[in-house]
Amino acid sequence: MIFYLLPAEAISSWHSLKDTREVFKQISGASLFIPKIDASGHWRSEEEASYENDVVIEKNKAAGFGDWFGAYPNGEYGLVTCECRGPFEFAKFKIATPENLSDFHRQNPERQHMIDKLAPKSS
Repeated sequence: MIFYLLPAEAISSWHSLKDTREVFKQISGASLFIPKIDASGHWRSEEEASYENDVVIEKNKAAGFGDWFGAYPNGEYGLVTCECRGPFEFAKFKIATPENLSDFHRQNPERQHMIDKLAPKSS
C-alpha cells in the first residue's frame, strides 16, 4: 500500500507500470483527477478518485506495460492510497519519454493541453 499526497499545483507525471494493477482510494482532502492513455497511446479517459469513486489502472499483459496515467489534485491537496497488485517494483516502472509524449500528441491532438500538463519536468 502506497500513501500518496499531491499538494495544490503539483502533478504526478505520465507513467506506466508492468504487470501491476493499481486501485486509488481517496482518504483526505480534495479528489484527484487521473487521466489515462492506453498502452498503444490512445486517450482512454479522465477519472476522479473521490470518496464515492475508486480509480483502477488495469495491467495489460499483451502490451507488457499497462495504461499511461498521471494525476493532479482538485483543490488544496489530495491524499490517496494506491493498492498495487503485482506488486510495485521500480524495475517495472517507466516515466514517459519525449518520444512517448510525441506519440501521445500525434494520436490525441484534442488533448494537447492535458498531455503537456502532466509531462515529466526535465531534471
